[in-house]
Amino acid sequence: GDMEALSDVIAHMAEYFKIDQLDTIAHVPQELDRLGGVLGRVEGLQAARAKMTAEMADNSQLVKSLVLKAEEARILNRMSVAKQLFTQLQQLNQEMVGEYVKRCGNYDALMAELKDLNTSIQRAANLRVGASRTRVVSACRQALKAQNMPELFKVISTGHPSASGAATQNV
Repeated sequence: GDMEALSDVIAHMAEYFKIDQLDTIAHVPQELDRLGGVLGRVEGLQAARAKMTAEMADNSQLVKSLVLKAEEARILNRMSVAKQLFTQLQQLNQEMVGEYVKRCGNYDALMAELKDLNTSIQRAANLRVGASRTRVVSACRQALKAQNMPELFKVISTGHPSASGAATQNV
């Protein structure tokens, strides 16, 4: 995209002219829009992951309970009850395998989005040379940690965090 091409030009210029420090301002609205979509998808995937993890914990407790009840029924020679409990256990196991497949898909999608996010941060950093480059990576990571998207977009565009830093949420 635009940011990748810009960073290549800047890198070649810096190398050719032996520039060891360069600050830039970049107007990349399409990249910021795309990045907003990535961040939205990351948020959705993280929420789904948290929900699936909670459901997995609940199902694990249910498995323990069913196993104990089935074993008790078996010991008491209540085979019809034991059979019924083992059937429930088998159904629950099949559901859990299905949920595991979903969790794996969620994880893969989340990792792909995070990789894309990291690539965008690296491209934004590559629009600068020297300490400016390092500052951009650090400020972007701080903005992400604070979940401050306006700050993230400002750092990508200007190369500088706001005076208030990434710790405050701009609304």
